[in-house]
Amino acid sequence: YSYLESILPIYAFYYFGRKGWIDDKWFRRVAVLFVLYAAYTFYTRQNMFLNSLGMDEDMEFTNNAGYGLLALFPLFAFFRKKPILLYGLMIVDLFAIMYSQKRGAILLGILCVGYIYLFLSKDTKSIRKLFVLIAFVVISVVATRYIQNLMETSARFNSRMVELANAEASGREVMYPRYFWFYISSGFFNLIFGHGADGTCHYLGLMAHNDWLEFLINMGIVGFVPLLLYWISLFKFWKKCRRVCSPEIVLATGMFVIIYFGKSMFSMSIMGMSVIATAVFGYCLATYDNIVRTGNHL
Repeated sequence: YSYLESILPIYAFYYFGRKGWIDDKWFRRVAVLFVLYAAYTFYTRQNMFLNSLGMDEDMEFTNNAGYGLLALFPLFAFFRKKPILLYGLMIVDLFAIMYSQKRGAILLGILCVGYIYLFLSKDTKSIRKLFVLIAFVVISVVATRYIQNLMETSARFNSRMVELANAEASGREVMYPRYFWFYISSGFFNLIFGHGADGTCHYLGLMAHNDWLEFLINMGIVGFVPLLLYWISLFKFWKKCRRVCSPEIVLATGMFVIIYFGKSMFSMSIMGMSVIATAVFGYCLATYDNIVRTGNHL
């Protein structure tokens, strides 16, 4: 069910895009709804976690909904021509992700900010490049001060940043070798076909927190190869977009790839895509196909 919930919105929004029912302007108009949805999900999960453990509001913990906030970045691509609004949305979202204390989401959010800066610095005219540089410097300074303040006032955030600096990955540095050793010691049949759905949970107690290991253990080489081909085709699609699509589509596709390829390395990516990001990606696929079919290359 989680896989279907994650993937199916791509098909829906691809269909809407092919039919011409949605466009860049549509995403700008409904952006506020997506932002409210992400914020609502974030605070709902936070309150549920606090209530389930009987914790006070002042007590700190990691909110996994930080990845839902991260999914807003591809949506921001449609505000490329409104740089003040783009940078405003970006910095607020990045601060919210930092507040979630989800290190993977923080790292990928920083990568997205860097990608946006590099993209806009090449994409904009020389007159506007100075503004892009100044905006990036301001964001960097404010973000640095914000991180410093969190480290001074939040013991948990400080400890998690120290763990990151020391290459500690919440037990993943122990989990990944153990899971991989389990896979290669499974016998020829399981090497090829895996241990079946949720094999990681059944035999090892937890999911692998890594798409590549999860597919290897559950589906063996038979499942791993399609995953590899999926990511190869996605990177190729991103490259093809740069030839024919508008900068907004290229930017949105690039951030989708950065977020979910990165997430596949240290979390569950394929089964954990937000409808916000998949809606944008489905539309990007449709836009590319419409351009190729009509020959209206940009």
